[in-house]
Amino acid sequence: MFGVGPGLLASDALMLGIDPLVQRDRMAQAIDLILRLLNGEVVTETTDWYSLHEARCTCAIHAAVPGDGGRERRDAVGGTARRQARPGDAVRSCR
Repeated sequence: MFGVGPGLLASDALMLGIDPLVQRDRMAQAIDLILRLLNGEVVTETTDWYSLHEARCTCAIHAAVPGDGGRERRDAVGGTARRQARPGDAVRSCR
């Protein structure tokens, strides 16, 4: 299960040095980046708040990830998945 949110209180963001007015935009940007990495993309990207050079996910994805267009992936028991993922579908192992 993977959940995200921008945070509840503006004071939490301020304690971390984050402008509360940019929290939601940064969250959306981060979710997009995370999905790209989970889909196997190697990312080189610089924004006003992070910089990545040939970043890659070190987790093996065994099922479709939302937003991957239904590309075929091997599932945890060796079958293939050709449909969009639903909540609870993605299984991964990290080393």
